Amino acid sequence: MFGLSIVKTGQAKSDLIELEKMASEIEVRTKMSKLVNDKLIGSAEDNQLQRAIFQYIMKNQVVYYNNDQNTFIEKGYAFNPHVYTVINFIARNKSQAKFFLSEVKDKKQLYEYISFKNEGNMMRANNYRRKALEVVEDGMFANMFKRPNKDQGWSEYMFSKSGYHELMGNSYVYGQSPDGFELMSQLFVAPSPLIEIVSGGWMEPIKEYKVNFGYDMFSNIPAEKMLHQKMWNPISDRMNRGESMYGLSPLRAMLRTMKRSNESVDASLAYLVNGAPAGVMSNDSERSMTDEDRIKAQAIFNKEFGGGSNVNKVLQSSSKVSWQQIGLSPVDLELIESDKVDLGTFCRGYGIDVIIFDPDKAAYNNKLTAEKAAWQNTIIPKLNEERDGLNNWLVPAWSEYDNKNYHVDFDVSHIACLQADLKEWATRIYQGVELGIYSPHQAAVLLGEEGDEKDQFLNKKYIKQTLRPIDEPYQPSANPTDGK
Repeated sequence: MFGLSIVKTGQAKSDLIELEKMASEIEVRTKMSKLVNDKLIGSAEDNQLQRAIFQYIMKNQVVYYNNDQNTFIEKGYAFNPHVYTVINFIARNKSQAKFFLSEVKDKKQLYEYISFKNEGNMMRANNYRRKALEVVEDGMFANMFKRPNKDQGWSEYMFSKSGYHELMGNSYVYGQSPDGFELMSQLFVAPSPLIEIVSGGWMEPIKEYKVNFGYDMFSNIPAEKMLHQKMWNPISDRMNRGESMYGLSPLRAMLRTMKRSNESVDASLAYLVNGAPAGVMSNDSERSMTDEDRIKAQAIFNKEFGGGSNVNKVLQSSSKVSWQQIGLSPVDLELIESDKVDLGTFCRGYGIDVIIFDPDKAAYNNKLTAEKAAWQNTIIPKLNEERDGLNNWLVPAWSEYDNKNYHVDFDVSHIACLQADLKEWATRIYQGVELGIYSPHQAAVLLGEEGDEKDQFLNKKYIKQTLRPIDEPYQPSANPTDGK
């Protein structure tokens, strides 16, 4: 069964028979499971859409991304201040979320919790979280969300992964298993520009991932060891080369804006270095200048009027000269306004309000509102994708190994711009207690606290006037005042 050569004598023979029985049972269960799955969801052979899309991709064919990804780095994040600022904002905020491991106590409550959280209704979601999940504090798996690998903490890991995802439209995480241990116990962010998909043909579109270092140096990683998350890519060429297997970077749609932004900065810098709009200074006297005189005059002019410290410096000359302007100033060229427009374009492309980065418009309340909107509309949905990716890729094997139902989740209740929602929610709950709508225990649960189901006083409803139990009838005082 296992290709072992063992002499079947005595106890060894008995052990081998038992081992073969176990192996046979495992093989039968595996085949039965495959048959059931094929009946319920269909086998690879039945997937006609997959066959139509990937039929021209050969086995072991490397699928290339038809765009120069280095442009996004060299002319984008590492060169353009607007691109750097926007991507850094998203990655930095995502890295502030606290991921943790939990064990599912109630699946129905978990579905309600996830539904409200995906909607961005964090207050209602927290009401279900304590019923659905129990946080796991210790253990090898739980510690991965504090230190995913020996070199990084979770925040640095998430920043790196998010940066690649926003910049390239693709992020890759390699799950490493120690020798003799099948489960992945360390997570490493792989550099997206170096990753290539290797196809196994239409029945196995993604067979493995190739880390291409150049100069014929590469390493192949099995598909199941790599978490590939990507942005939606509608590009699918008629040659069926599989470009849609990669995500589409937002910067690909903004390449022209990025080029214009870079050129705008270059033009402003040229003005600053040259000290004035481009023009021609000529000898206006009857005696023409020799080439030697012209070269000397040019050197003197560059020395006296070049550089930022000499902008708008007055030209004085003992000779009769004339000046013919042939260029425009940054104000005339509207470079400053164009730069603001480009920043707005990058912000819209990434789902961020430009007010966050524009000091001219950013009154405190407006900026706080914009940051809150960025969290609700962009950051939290992206965190939901991170959560779902880990729960689909990493969690099942650990759940089976520990015989538990694990769930990876994240917490953002500590984020400053979201605190206003918590304050408003707490006020509403407090008013509900005063009006007899909630008991103190219900209020505690709604606010994300433990509460006490066994305390009879905390589980009664009260009204504000006398703070008596609502189920007790009103009794007037035994000694009413006579008004004196």
